[in-house]
Amino acid sequence: MSKEGVASRKKNMVAEDALRTESIKHEKKVLRVYETFTMNPKRLLMIPEKVTSKKIDLDYDKLKAELGDSYTTGIQRVSKSPKEKYPYPVTTSQELGWDQRLVGFSKKFSHPRSQCIETKYADSYINMLHTSPYASQRKTQPKV
Repeated sequence: MSKEGVASRKKNMVAEDALRTESIKHEKKVLRVYETFTMNPKRLLMIPEKVTSKKIDLDYDKLKAELGDSYTTGIQRVSKSPKEKYPYPVTTSQELGWDQRLVGFSKKFSHPRSQCIETKYADSYINMLHTSPYASQRKTQPKV
């Protein structure tokens, strides 16, 4: 490496160091550290349970003792369904099924997988030979 290359590299390292120190000073000037945190129940992401799953009930009395009334009432309100929260539908999309009761499992909505003769043959072929019967089969020539 020539002397000029080493000197330019040193200059670049000095310039990079100056940029780093400048960015750190800027970060320290702008950065604020928050040490007190509060929970906002409206920002909690509550994913509704599936209809067929069993709902797990929270012990709200224990939560009230630990967190206070305002937090637990917020949590209870967020975890309720729209019909329990409001006396009437809030959006037009809620109007569609607002007064409908949940219907149990119906065979009308069940569409089990059915196979024709060709797909049964292809499945058994794949299970037996681990290759598709419809894949292109190249004949490899022996190496000499």
